[in-house]
Amino acid sequence: MFGQAQQRPLFTQHFYNKYYDNPAYGGMKRSLQFDLAYRDQYTTLSGQPSTLYLGFHLPLYKYSGGGGFQMVRHEAGLLQHTQAAFSYNYVTGLLKGLFSLGGKMGIQHTGVSGDKIVTPEGSYEGTINHNDPLLSTERFYGTGVVWELGAYYLSQKWEAGLMVYDFPQHTMPLGLTHFEKTSGMVGTATYSVRYNRFILMPNLVFRTDFKEFQSDIGVNVSGLDNLFGGISFRGYNKLSVDALAIIIGTNIGRHYSASYSYDLGLSDLRHVYDGTHEIMLRYNLNKAIGLGVTPKIIRNSRHL
Repeated sequence: MFGQAQQRPLFTQHFYNKYYDNPAYGGMKRSLQFDLAYRDQYTTLSGQPSTLYLGFHLPLYKYSGGGGFQMVRHEAGLLQHTQAAFSYNYVTGLLKGLFSLGGKMGIQHTGVSGDKIVTPEGSYEGTINHNDPLLSTERFYGTGVVWELGAYYLSQKWEAGLMVYDFPQHTMPLGLTHFEKTSGMVGTATYSVRYNRFILMPNLVFRTDFKEFQSDIGVNVSGLDNLFGGISFRGYNKLSVDALAIIIGTNIGRHYSASYSYDLGLSDLRHVYDGTHEIMLRYNLNKAIGLGVTPKIIRNSRHL
């Protein structure tokens, strides 16, 4: 049998962590920002996907852009992935906004828990024996290169980005076999509108591996004291409808925020799993940095 599923970890709170979906977003808010997120998906299933994310990004005015770093730990079934990557993006001003081009490059360390594999002709009474010359009962690992290329536009009301990852498709060694990295694309768009004291931000995300397509459409709200939140719907037709997500968060002082989301399953899969939880913590310096860089010294021969 042949099975196919998404490789790139999914986050419900994509609106609050745009750097994860696009390296060109680094430093676009002109401040230092740290993000920590944990996602536990399909919580009642054994070997369910879980993801831990740690990242930061900031403006680099001296180099006409921004940069950042991210680390992602993802487990799903027998597979464990640990990815670390650095990014740089070049930012230029347009008539009504900013435009950025950037890239992210790093390494991915992939492991397989051989003792958890079950084969049709294996023996698992006491001693584990897969009866397969290629499969080990130990953990085996492989390391390869990963990369992303992205573009992002930011104006007072509009934001839009497009990112392509691991293109062209490539493989990395994994024990006596190999792991094939699939290519894909992520697109985002956000519009901000003020209504009385509230700011409404309708947003759209689409993801594709050039074979299958998925979308999230939602609206986020801020302006109610220190509270913020939103709602998001994943899917666009009968076959792709997946979940309705509810997000709620609070600002803690000027620099910190915490948010939580819960995915309510809407597809037929909801009969075999119970929800998806995601927690996100953020620190933002909330201060423009790097603007006071000392200008280059120009020597004057009259005052040596």
